[in-house]
Amino acid sequence: MADELPLSEHTLKGKAAVLLVLSREGGDLRLLLTRRTKTLSAHAGEVALPGGKWEAGDADLYATALRETWEEVGIPPRQLVRVAALKAERTRRGVEVCPFIAEWGTPGELQLCQHEIESAQWFDLEFLRRDQRVCTQVFPRHSPELWAPVYEIGGYQVWGLTSRVLVSFANDYLGLSLNRQHSAPEEIFTG
Repeated sequence: MADELPLSEHTLKGKAAVLLVLSREGGDLRLLLTRRTKTLSAHAGEVALPGGKWEAGDADLYATALRETWEEVGIPPRQLVRVAALKAERTRRGVEVCPFIAEWGTPGELQLCQHEIESAQWFDLEFLRRDQRVCTQVFPRHSPELWAPVYEIGGYQVWGLTSRVLVSFANDYLGLSLNRQHSAPEEIFTG
């Protein structure tokens, strides 16, 4: 699990945060994933976790994750219980993204921001436990080399940074051992 993050504006500027929102259904944990609208200038149509870039009014990166979750899917911050922070990940463009885990104790109806979010779905964590990936993306131009499994679940294709965050969550929080080696083919990205 990640350590607490620094609070100075200088160290937070340019960073981002995402929130792995968990809820329980019959004792089983479920995870919220969103699909961004196709009209956005960045990450259009991608499957993602609620989140975004730090803004000057955010006290820290967890506050960023809470604000973005409220804006994107309408979950009030006061209804979320912080569980943990995961290690930061970097996008292929070098933006540091800090993932947090929070549980929504009594889930209500989601209120999607129609400008940003096309849809949102809850997924049982079994897809991570089974690790039935379509392929493994490999980005050799990065040091250390980045890799991410690609999952197709419920009409969503999960890949890239979101998938890398889910690997960290699965290994550090769920106690799984997801790794690059898998029977699924590898897809090498050289660009």
